[in-house]
Amino acid sequence: MILVLPPKRLMRRTSIPPKIVHLTSAHPALDSRIYYKEIRSLSKAGYRMVLIAPSHPAEPDRADGVEIRRFPRPRGRLRRFLISAIRIFPLAVAERGDLYHFHDPELIPLGLLLKLLGRRVVYDVHEYYALSLRSRTWLPRGLRTLLAGFSSFMESLIARFFDGVAVVSPVIAEKFCASKTVLVQNFAIDGEFDAAFPIPYPKRPAVIFFMGVLSAARGIREMVNALEFLPDSSRAILRIAGKIGGRNLAEEVSRRPGWRRVEFLGPKKRQEITALVGEARVGLLLYHPVPGHLLAQPHKLFEYMSASLPIVASDIPLWRRIITASGCGLLVDPFDPKAVAEAIQWLLDHPREAEAMGLRGREAMRRDYNWDHEAAKLIEFYRRLLPEPIALKPPD
Repeated sequence: MILVLPPKRLMRRTSIPPKIVHLTSAHPALDSRIYYKEIRSLSKAGYRMVLIAPSHPAEPDRADGVEIRRFPRPRGRLRRFLISAIRIFPLAVAERGDLYHFHDPELIPLGLLLKLLGRRVVYDVHEYYALSLRSRTWLPRGLRTLLAGFSSFMESLIARFFDGVAVVSPVIAEKFCASKTVLVQNFAIDGEFDAAFPIPYPKRPAVIFFMGVLSAARGIREMVNALEFLPDSSRAILRIAGKIGGRNLAEEVSRRPGWRRVEFLGPKKRQEITALVGEARVGLLLYHPVPGHLLAQPHKLFEYMSASLPIVASDIPLWRRIITASGCGLLVDPFDPKAVAEAIQWLLDHPREAEAMGLRGREAMRRDYNWDHEAAKLIEFYRRLLPEPIALKPPD
């Protein structure tokens, strides 16, 4: 008797997308740059995405197909610097990622350890840290200078060991090796801040809007002080969708006379922000011209433009070029509350001109400051670092 065996199941070659692990110790999981821009764009491009981020009770553990791994957030800045990398390391290794992309300078030692383990590593530089450290008033002045110099030296030296560096501005890109660096600017996602049912601009209430985290250097005192100089007849209010850094600062500004015109909403989800901008007449951005802000391109600037809001902004040279070229707002001295109030009131008193400014900003965002262009550069950068592997998999 001849025994005929059934044929072995044929194996077919199937592409398995690379697994990317993003790491942050300082940012929330649903951070604008990390999650809404980079991770979601990479996920849509077909990569398997995992995010390791500090615990936050209001945020999900999975969103848009992205797995979010949590670790306890250390209390205080010093503990964050010293402990976060230790807590993240076992979570990162357990993921067995094809590439690790980290977002905070205190995770540089973790990046080096992953590199020693043979993993591909990308360092994402969100700001010019050497300049930003000089603006940290909670550090002694001498220590600020020392840390700023050390930070600049270490970033330039250590980045040579990583596979790539993503940076937010052209000035930061100049610090790193051009062949390893990709410029991924914090431009706006077209349409993200389009309110579903916006109020026609001339019919909107006199709402001045700010979204995000406020601090002394981001002008919270100046914002509230400027409200005192608005005419008594003005119905203007400042609506803040975000938080004020530091309990003492929040208590201080809440006692100022201008606070009676403030509607403080606390942090809001990005989906909620779209409805709020659809009711606003002015976007406010009064950052101080400290070293860390002189070369910054804040998300909010481009997001106000995306939402067609005319802007009242600090007269910082880099911002001046953007706002003047597009004709999308008014520039002020952030330390002159009367001038700030006059700029706000002018936009409220001239709704036709203000609406035209907002529309020009929207057009400039679509043409020159659109996230789609940056996402394409990031995806191409990843494809150079990670050609997709082929694995054997039995047919279904």
